[in-house]
Amino acid sequence: MPTGNIAHLDKSGSAGVRAYTLLEVMVALVIMGISISAVAGALSSAKGLSGRANETVEALRVLNNVLNNPPLLRKMAGDEKMTTPLMDDDGWHCTATSEPLVIQSGELQLFSSEAEDSAYQDRKVEAQSEEGEAVEVPGMVRVTLCVSRGESDSDKSVCIERWLLEP
Repeated sequence: MPTGNIAHLDKSGSAGVRAYTLLEVMVALVIMGISISAVAGALSSAKGLSGRANETVEALRVLNNVLNNPPLLRKMAGDEKMTTPLMDDDGWHCTATSEPLVIQSGELQLFSSEAEDSAYQDRKVEAQSEEGEAVEVPGMVRVTLCVSRGESDSDKSVCIERWLLEP
């Protein structure tokens, strides 16, 4: 029994070694090229998504800093619209809009929890209305806070909405 490489005889009777044709090699190269370009495109889009996610996380950190600054929140709740650069966070701007709190309700009772300001303790608000009627809640404002890098980056801003007691 022969060992080693096995050769076969072609029609002419000579021994030949089987090899890939030029067409098979070209098809394999095209498939590899398409696969590599698809992987490169996926990596590129993943890098872009990672950058946007980092920017959003940074914006949420800045918003948290604003929410944990009671004097700034009171000032923003008192103004109808306010835009200010943030001193502690270079390059970030905060835009705040406030409006009276209006909700849809039947009978509404709100009690303030133990607020930092003693003037707001034990505040009770009662509002009577028809079902589904809009009711303005006295002493409360709806504040929308938006932060962005730079003043004119409103399309890339991150916003949250909070209900606050009027200052």
